[in-house]
Amino acid sequence: RRTQYQGTFESETGKFVLGDLFHLCHAGRSTYEGDKESILINEGKRQVWLHITSMLNMDDSDLIQLAQQRRQAEFNQMEYK
Repeated sequence: RRTQYQGTFESETGKFVLGDLFHLCHAGRSTYEGDKESILINEGKRQVWLHITSMLNMDDSDLIQLAQQRRQAEFNQMEYK
């Protein structure tokens, strides 16, 4: 299974999707949003993220780099609009 995850996320498109999931799944930030239902939903998203990063053998330095790349991609998209 690990090989399939790595094959999915190693392409440029896969890296873009991984960056999007980084944001969507509350990686590197709190899942707290004030009410219990939102917290539970966000924790579920976070668990998916943790599974993906585990399958990809990602560590903290990889996550920091991913976050920086996502911010740069968002900035680049804003420049072209």
